[in-house]
Amino acid sequence: MDIRKKLEDEIARKRKLIEDSQIILEKIPGHLRQSQQLAIDIYKREFGVLESELTKLEENSKITNV
Repeated sequence: MDIRKKLEDEIARKRKLIEDSQIILEKIPGHLRQSQQLAIDIYKREFGVLESELTKLEENSKITNV
């Protein structure tokens, strides 16, 4: 499996995890929400890093193909 495919798969997995976590956040007791929100924020940062890595990879691919 190439790097691009791995990144795309991980991005899709993180996106689904964030969506599911936000739905769950509405259902959990208030005293647990802060830690759940922190986890969601961490996933969002990881998601952003993965997207930027994929963008860099695509830009490098375009440069080497020229």
